[in-house]
Amino acid sequence: MPLATELALLVDSLDDAPAAEMEIIYTSLAFARWANCEFAETIAVIERSLALELEPPSVDRAVAFAIRGLSEICLGDHAIGISHLRTATDLARAMPPVIFSAILLYWGILAGMGLHVADDLVDEARRALGRAESFGDRFGVIAAQWTLGTLLMHTPGDHRGEAVELLRRAEAGIAAHRLQQFAVAIIRSQLALEEARTGRRDEAIDGLRGLVRLHVHDAPFVHFGCPAASLCELLLERRGPGDVQEVEEVLSLWWRRSPGTAAMDAWAHRILALQNRSDARADSRAELTGQG
Repeated sequence: MPLATELALLVDSLDDAPAAEMEIIYTSLAFARWANCEFAETIAVIERSLALELEPPSVDRAVAFAIRGLSEICLGDHAIGISHLRTATDLARAMPPVIFSAILLYWGILAGMGLHVADDLVDEARRALGRAESFGDRFGVIAAQWTLGTLLMHTPGDHRGEAVELLRRAEAGIAAHRLQQFAVAIIRSQLALEEARTGRRDEAIDGLRGLVRLHVHDAPFVHFGCPAASLCELLLERRGPGDVQEVEEVLSLWWRRSPGTAAMDAWAHRILALQNRSDARADSRAELTGQG
């Protein structure tokens, strides 16, 4: 990843930079590594960041714990990763509303990727949205909207209507203000499934195709599985000419670049199971047709 490489070279050339400046650079490098599914490398960068002596804890210190937690969960160290994410959340509670929303969104990323749903944070996410709206910060409002919407979408109970409305508002805000564009993969993957349920399946499939292509080269590959899983699910449901082949092509794209961890491959294995069931139903229908 060119950005990660450039940042790594920059870090190695800054021996005498102030700790506060180094922390910001480490955060950028860590996020670039994580976005490219380089999880072990991300943790190595975070360890260098956490070794810096800074008082009091900064925004980037909270972000460092959050990114570390995400990376550990993606590697399969679920309990440790959740613990570090909760440390990040605890640090952010003492910070301004926009900062808390910016840390809370990491829980939205986890839920959107199907890795963990912190349903115990739903009420706090709702309060965070209210505080962000009162504060009037666009970034904080958008972050709180899609984080709460994603948590609600994956939490048991009758929350779908509220979740969809929050996700739509966040999507509109991202488009209008060009903020948090990485979250489009998470938001659109959920809304596309909802649109398919309400009679717009072909339109939803077309939109997801564009997102999948985007995440092959021009967007964080770590989020590839979000639109890819929704696209494959709808293609197997529709099962039109070429749809099954397209599913196999999407899965092939993933397997060529997968980081190879069980957590990150879980969505692909779920799609394979759906494909097997879809194939079995198709075979049964063909047999019944032949008997008729």
